[in-house]
Amino acid sequence: IEADDDFQLINDDFVVTALLSSLPAGADLDLYLYDASLNLLASSVNPGNGGEYLEWEGSFGEDDSGTYYVRVKRYTGHDCANSYSLTVMNDG
Repeated sequence: IEADDDFQLINDDFVVTALLSSLPAGADLDLYLYDASLNLLASSVNPGNGGEYLEWEGSFGEDDSGTYYVRVKRYTGHDCANSYSLTVMNDG
C-alpha cells in the first residue's frame, strides 16, 4: 500500500464476499464495501492483524449500476514493503 487506502472495482450483482488475510505483523487493516456512489454497504474492522471478512447481499434496482468497490484501509502499522492477500468473490 503506497497510501492509506487500496480500492478494488467489482462489476456484478447479489452476494459480494471479501476476505483480507495474511496481514503482516503489527498491521491493522480494515475492509469496506461501497456502491458506485461510494455509499458504505458493509465493513469489517477487527482489531489487530487477524484478518477481515465481509459479506453483503443485495439486489439490483432501477438505479443500481452493479458496480461495487472494496476498500482496504490502514488503521495502524503496516508499510509499503509488506503485502497482504485480498480475495473478492461474487455469487450473482
